[in-house]
Amino acid sequence: MSSNRRCYLYVTNNTDETFISAPPTDVVKHVVKHVSEIPPHSKDLLVLETKGTSGTATGSYVTDKIYPADKSGYVEISISCPWHSDNSYKISNYLNPNKYIVTSGLQSKSGNTIVHVTISPVSSSVQDAMNFVEEEEISL
Repeated sequence: MSSNRRCYLYVTNNTDETFISAPPTDVVKHVVKHVSEIPPHSKDLLVLETKGTSGTATGSYVTDKIYPADKSGYVEISISCPWHSDNSYKISNYLNPNKYIVTSGLQSKSGNTIVHVTISPVSSSVQDAMNFVEEEEISL
């Protein structure tokens, strides 16, 4: 397929609150800029618009606030691009916490928690629904 077609990042989280507040290196637009904009049990929420046709999202830095003492660690992010021939990618233990920041209700990598971020084309209905969100262009 065309190599200039853009992918879009969504967050899917059915277990607890997931906050993603920092863009990956190939971000085009950072749609959700504040952690409070992602409610618990969010699905198919547009978070970032990225360049390219295959996923380039990185691992997530996780702070677990369920327990009295906060625990930090890394989780796997599973990303895919449905129009790509290989639509399954797993990138784990990426040692840079300034990519995706995920907090609240998630265990560290040792707990085998997987945060799913799906890359897929944005339908007009989803795009229309997100028009109320102020979009911020990021200089690359």
